[in-house]
Amino acid sequence: MSKRRIAVSLALMAVVVSAAAGAVARALPLYAPTAVAASQQDVDVAPTHKVNPVYPAEAKAQKLSGEVQVNATIDAAGTVIAAKAMTGPEVFHQPAEDAMRQWRFENKTRKKVALTVTFVFRPEK
Repeated sequence: MSKRRIAVSLALMAVVVSAAAGAVARALPLYAPTAVAASQQDVDVAPTHKVNPVYPAEAKAQKLSGEVQVNATIDAAGTVIAAKAMTGPEVFHQPAEDAMRQWRFENKTRKKVALTVTFVFRPEK
């Protein structure tokens, strides 16, 4: 494949990815918390399915925000087998843990892996 063809293909892929990202951002509900950071002990573990936590009604009514760090254990098959909120406002702990348990990973290590994900809860203005 020529360099020009590769460059055109990459440019087209960038446009498609950008458009898809924009569509996803517009589709999120108004008070959608997100997972913004993950520190992994092993780079051979990558999320294949993410679930955003539910923003609690009581926190929404009070316009609360905060970050919750969740420690998770991933088994050899990529399933979350344990999730525990370690920091952040208590009101966000359970939704963050529930969301983390629904994540799935590609685990190339084929052994248990521990990682930390930070969920950010911020109400829209």
